[in-house]
Amino acid sequence: MPTKTSVPQPRPAGQPAIPATTLPIRAATGRVIGHVAGGVFSKRVRGSVHMLRAPRGWALDAPTLADLRALRVVTVAVTDAETGTVYTAPLAEFDVNVHGVPFNRGAGPQVVLPLGYWAVNGQPPALAPRQPDPDAPRQLSLFAEVGTP
Repeated sequence: MPTKTSVPQPRPAGQPAIPATTLPIRAATGRVIGHVAGGVFSKRVRGSVHMLRAPRGWALDAPTLADLRALRVVTVAVTDAETGTVYTAPLAEFDVNVHGVPFNRGAGPQVVLPLGYWAVNGQPPALAPRQPDPDAPRQLSLFAEVGTP
């Protein structure tokens, strides 16, 4: 009797490779919604269907956010399957005391991170904090101590 061997099956076109060391993340329904690997939660969505329209951004449900925090995830990466656009943001940005906006429109509690706080295809977020220019002129203090080095 021949033994069964595992033969790798080709990936369907357009489907990303999922590293062997990933942890699937499931919604409350049990459906896999993404994977965690190396501190990054990745999910693939259809932007025309899943991007929140008001405020415009990407949302995660509150229980998923709690799971990601417990797993010490650092970054969230959302890939729009229709355009290939990759959105990334630190998980900490989803905190309601940072930039996360909580809402519940009938599908349970969720938090949206507005688009301005996402890096798009590696470009910095539009609303990213700007670092001061070290070469910019500075105004002297009115109460500077005179004569001290």
